[in-house]
Amino acid sequence: MPLPSKTGIQGLYKDADGRYRIDLRYRDRAGRPDRYKEVMPLGTPAAAARLHAQSVLAEAVAGTLTRRATGPAAGKLSEAFDQYLGWIETNRPKAHKQRKSIKAVWIKTVGDVPVVRLDSTLLERYKTKRLAAGDTEPATINKEIRTVKHMARLAAKLGWSWMDRERAAILREVEMLKEPPGRQRPIKPKELEAILAEFRRVDSRFARRVVQAALLTGCRLGELLALETTDVDLKRKEIDLSKTKQNRNHQVVITPPLATVLKEALADKKRKGAAVFVSRTGKPYTVDGFSKHFANVAKRAGVPDITFHDLRRHVGTLLINEGERLEVVSKLLGHSTVAVTQRSYAHLSTDATRAAFGVLASFAPALPPGKSLATPKRHKTG
Repeated sequence: MPLPSKTGIQGLYKDADGRYRIDLRYRDRAGRPDRYKEVMPLGTPAAAARLHAQSVLAEAVAGTLTRRATGPAAGKLSEAFDQYLGWIETNRPKAHKQRKSIKAVWIKTVGDVPVVRLDSTLLERYKTKRLAAGDTEPATINKEIRTVKHMARLAAKLGWSWMDRERAAILREVEMLKEPPGRQRPIKPKELEAILAEFRRVDSRFARRVVQAALLTGCRLGELLALETTDVDLKRKEIDLSKTKQNRNHQVVITPPLATVLKEALADKKRKGAAVFVSRTGKPYTVDGFSKHFANVAKRAGVPDITFHDLRRHVGTLLINEGERLEVVSKLLGHSTVAVTQRSYAHLSTDATRAAFGVLASFAPALPPGKSLATPKRHKTG
């Protein structure tokens, strides 16, 4: 057996990426040299890694180590989710809370079934049950299905013992639910007035600030809720957004109306912690919680098809209709490329477009008058 590693457990070590691994050379019952290798998921606590390595070492010493796993075994669906969440927490920490909620929904819907039953049949059963409940949109169910597909694909890629590439490929072929088309028309002034009036009535200080900030910046909901006091520089009149969708810095200019909203939020005595926008309890909002709150307010305002993200589209629509260049709108909204902006607003029929059609009409050549068609004579029948 190799000498003890820095962890104090033979065969256990931590690689440059911070992942615990086991590489144990030993002799089987017949005295033949053998080797056991295992890669633990990112985020595995040191105590758990040591305990697992000691168990493996004990089996090797006793001559009972016969496993050839490349990852910890997961007997139940919840255990597979836990292993997946460990990887998410390390690699995509912003998604951890949402994926943890999705795990709870999956276990509640299909039960904590053996992970060997994670196949296309289980995914179809999940879709059927979620639709039958009648309280969830197809887009939400699709997000939950995509999470499990990603979990299976990742497990197969990293060699986790409960999933192989063949099963992951089968799961990838499961079709998504058909989602209704998104809202294509811009928000009308009366619709926006109705929403703002409802927010003043329901939540006069807290949620209204987030809505106003969205209309003044075009920021995504997650970007606004993740905004902290250190990101706001009122003297320089600039917001430095670091927690964006593309994980790239994005600067927002603080205009006088936006400065009023920010000063009001920062001066609120109920605010706790570093978050700029908080709920009436003083704690930060969650994206899911605020989205549901906005949906309820929009429903009471008589425009249930308007979502919070439509406010961002509304900002882009206003700017383009006012003749702002596409590359400027793209930079303001923080899109990764101008192509994304062009794709998002390709459906718009702007005033500039209408004017262009008018120009075409003015250059249209005069068409010669068409020949009138004579009425065919009817033959008399004797």
